[in-house]
Amino acid sequence: MKIFDKYPSVLKTYQAQWKYILVDEYQDTNEPQFLFVSRIAEKHQQICVVGDDDQTIYSFNGAKNEFILNFDKEFPGTKIVTLDINYRSTCSIVGLGNQVIKYNKKRKTKTLQAMKQRRLAPQFSRPSTTDEEAELIVQEIKEKVSSGSYHYRDFAILHRTSSNSRAIFEQLTLEKIPFVDYAAGYQIFYE
Repeated sequence: MKIFDKYPSVLKTYQAQWKYILVDEYQDTNEPQFLFVSRIAEKHQQICVVGDDDQTIYSFNGAKNEFILNFDKEFPGTKIVTLDINYRSTCSIVGLGNQVIKYNKKRKTKTLQAMKQRRLAPQFSRPSTTDEEAELIVQEIKEKVSSGSYHYRDFAILHRTSSNSRAIFEQLTLEKIPFVDYAAGYQIFYE
């Protein structure tokens, strides 16, 4: 960091103020964040980071999983604790996750284990577009409701980004399926 090189007193001030450093979601660290934290931690070497190299998802923001993969080289004497037991998901979900992440080229070798058992296997599809995805989702809902075992109120559609909602809302509207949108804390009912 240029400011620390130009003004060593600024670096010393921060190093005196923060003797212990904890960084969560370290796999999403970008270069300026890495340099800042590294320079502050270099005096006391009291740093703990938490993260999963298989979950680096902010590369578009400059995140580099090399920072977590090489942490023990940057800070020699590091103790690495691998948390490989999942208490929330079932073994079928964790097993599927293991099969997917094993193809990551830059990663620490680990196999996650699950504590929960379940007979139902996960289902997934690979639609080409958000419109195709919406059609698949709505078709599944219609089939379940037509079977008589479910009502429309039994379903919730969760999506990571609001841009995915447009196709789903359109498809639900075209199929005349009533729904409520809870976006941004507002309830909007469509019929």
